[in-house]
Amino acid sequence: MQLHTPLNTPLSLSAPQVEALGPEFVARVEYTSKDLVEDSVAAAGPFDLILSGSVLTFVPDVNDCLAALKSRLNPGGQQIHFCFHRDADKPGPQPPHDAYFNDGFSTEELDQALKKSGMSYTNTEILEVAFSEDMVQKVLCAHAKV
Repeated sequence: MQLHTPLNTPLSLSAPQVEALGPEFVARVEYTSKDLVEDSVAAAGPFDLILSGSVLTFVPDVNDCLAALKSRLNPGGQQIHFCFHRDADKPGPQPPHDAYFNDGFSTEELDQALKKSGMSYTNTEILEVAFSEDMVQKVLCAHAKV
């Protein structure tokens, strides 16, 4: 199994967490971090799982990014993305996104983008993450399978 973090984002799974999963799992894991724009990434993969944290907020075209990620998955491969949530009634950015940043996605927008990229199963949920006692942020967790 290969875990891929696009655009050089840190992987959230720490070494002790991976080791706790057991030696059979550890033997199958390869960590990579690539820039999706580089030509060398085209040769990377295929991957069983692509995991990203806040990456989709900083790419100029989410649809192109998701299509590129899907093309690097094994059959049955999966993508898991965490990104900022924006209520559906608030207007979102229009592609290309302003200066590689937007204020998040509605659940429906992210789900539609994943389906448009060719993923056969998608499930996007809103999580509330407490960064401190005073700061709780809504975050989307999107899970998609080929």
